[in-house]
Amino acid sequence: MTLPNSSRKSRRRLCVRGITITALTIATAPYLVVAEDSPAVVADKPVASAAKPPSSIFAECRMVIVPQKSLFPIIADFSDDTKAEAGWERVEKAIESGEATLAADLVVKGATEQPLVGESAEEQRFPTEFEPPQLPQSIPAENATESLKAWPHVGLSPISFETQKVGESMELLVHASPDGSWLDVDLTPQHVRLLRWDKFDAGKLADGTHLSIEQPAFQTMKDVVNLRIRNGHGALIGVHKVPDLEGRFELFLFRATVTPAK
Repeated sequence: MTLPNSSRKSRRRLCVRGITITALTIATAPYLVVAEDSPAVVADKPVASAAKPPSSIFAECRMVIVPQKSLFPIIADFSDDTKAEAGWERVEKAIESGEATLAADLVVKGATEQPLVGESAEEQRFPTEFEPPQLPQSIPAENATESLKAWPHVGLSPISFETQKVGESMELLVHASPDGSWLDVDLTPQHVRLLRWDKFDAGKLADGTHLSIEQPAFQTMKDVVNLRIRNGHGALIGVHKVPDLEGRFELFLFRATVTPAK
């Protein structure tokens, strides 16, 4: 086989079992090693394969509060792939009629194969460490109690704080099947509520006044799932009991639609 003049920068021949092999190397890129009797053609330049661009995705996570009487029919719909769309419509009608309450509707748009985050939350800051009360350095032996009562200020001063996000969020990573009909989804939906401030006893002053500190009580609903769903179809991700609402449950519903890149 005759090689182009432009490629003759380094040549050597090797005979293996009667077949003559020509090795050709160019500084810019490696080339093929072929037998002269082979029909293969050595290109002057290597051909780079074009990477397939990621598909676009539109994802939605609904957090819906429903009464207990509606819970089991909804679960039954979503437990059957052929009825999942009917379950989604059932929840939509319950929201429209006022039977169910939409607590959050998180929507994100991005690309497959990349982490996506949707969040609607506020940060709640609260103290976690306190400086003890500052008492007088010397107390008279007589009438010590009265001296402490007259001390102008005795309190607990916060010196360290923490922050907790309160609200709704979802994190997801979506992989589409080669034909785009199925989606493999890593999904973490979460809903954090500030329920109340709890009071804790922190001692008592000389005059009988009780000292106390308040700390927040949070409630977290969270699911960490890996699931396979049909492209464009909905799924029931989790069911959680709503605090302080007897007979009410919060559903995490998810749906994603992937469109191939053009």
